Amino acid sequence: MIQSRRTTHSASDSKLLLYVPAMDCANEEREIRQLLKGVVAESALHFHLSNRQIEVQVDPGQIDEIIQPIRKAGFEVQLIQAREDSEALLSRQSRLEALRASVALVFALTAEFIHVLKFDDGPFQYVGMLFAGVGILLAGGSTYRKGLIAIRQLRMNISALMSVAVTGAFLIGQWPEAAMVMALYACAEWIEARSVGRAKNAVHALLKLRPERVHMQQCCGGWNEVSVDQVPRDSLIRIRPGARVPLDGVIESGQSTLDESSLTGESMPVDKHPGSVVYAGTLNQTAELTVRVTATSTEGVLSQVIAAVEQAQQSRAPTQGLVDRFARWYTPLVFFIALGVAFAGPLLWHLSWLGASYKAFVLLVIACPCALVISTPVTIVSGLARAARMGVVIKGGA
Repeated sequence: MIQSRRTTHSASDSKLLLYVPAMDCANEEREIRQLLKGVVAESALHFHLSNRQIEVQVDPGQIDEIIQPIRKAGFEVQLIQAREDSEALLSRQSRLEALRASVALVFALTAEFIHVLKFDDGPFQYVGMLFAGVGILLAGGSTYRKGLIAIRQLRMNISALMSVAVTGAFLIGQWPEAAMVMALYACAEWIEARSVGRAKNAVHALLKLRPERVHMQQCCGGWNEVSVDQVPRDSLIRIRPGARVPLDGVIESGQSTLDESSLTGESMPVDKHPGSVVYAGTLNQTAELTVRVTATSTEGVLSQVIAAVEQAQQSRAPTQGLVDRFARWYTPLVFFIALGVAFAGPLLWHLSWLGASYKAFVLLVIACPCALVISTPVTIVSGLARAARMGVVIKGGA
């Protein structure tokens, strides 16, 4: 008997970040969770769909055991050092996906144009098929790769449905429709990823409330302007009137009123004096303050607010769990219903084999549950981001 080895937390475990470009949907998250079941403990996995990241708490020597199953399932995966590293990768990936989907759509439209104008009856038929084939490969390369692997492993996911439907449509002569479906699917995938990315950016806009530079007292007694990331705890900083507080701290000298509405939502200014606590992102209104720093740039209340919102984005609402469970059974069910249409159509309804196959492929395409699966997490993320922009922090998707 082969026993699966489940990694448990230990003192030597460290947090590793994996970047998976194709993971922008709850369906992919569920699939990767299933792949890693028995390899690593469920509690050691944290998915960040908005950044397409997986945070894994595991012994660094076991990272290959985690990466290999993901790659074998058709997903590209990269080990990155920090979350910021994925921002550049994500931006480059988004531009590449947009370009690929746009070019594929042009090729698909050209194939449709040739078909509509009846140019596909003669030699132009092969030109149209070429345009359609290029459009399908441009738009559906990753979908095909994941779909074929899923079929080989007898897993009926969305990629498998799309791969079968598009290939079948092409083979029965509906190549313009096959190309258009795959191009539109690629466009929808890009829009889906953009919607999550925009919501994530709205949350990170909270960081703009905090200045990037601060006047810190040096050992010699003078003041120097430095980055907020370089300011340690117990340092003295100076905050001029009209400036935002860069770091959490306690007032050493000076009296002023502060606008704390960015954190509390309360519009009335608050009087502050020596010994009062001030928070990063709030606005100093009337007088200069000298503040002793009590939290670094990553430890302050503002950073905790952003972390809380991001954590809430990853939490799963009961509705999302219901939708995911439904999609898990729905996808293979649709596949078997399509098979039934293809084989029962000629026997029961006297359809031609070609006509029945066409209806089966249409059913596969229109029944893909991707929009259903993504609807709940996108709604949660967008709602949390909108609330954050309005000064309301919600600590959970439920």
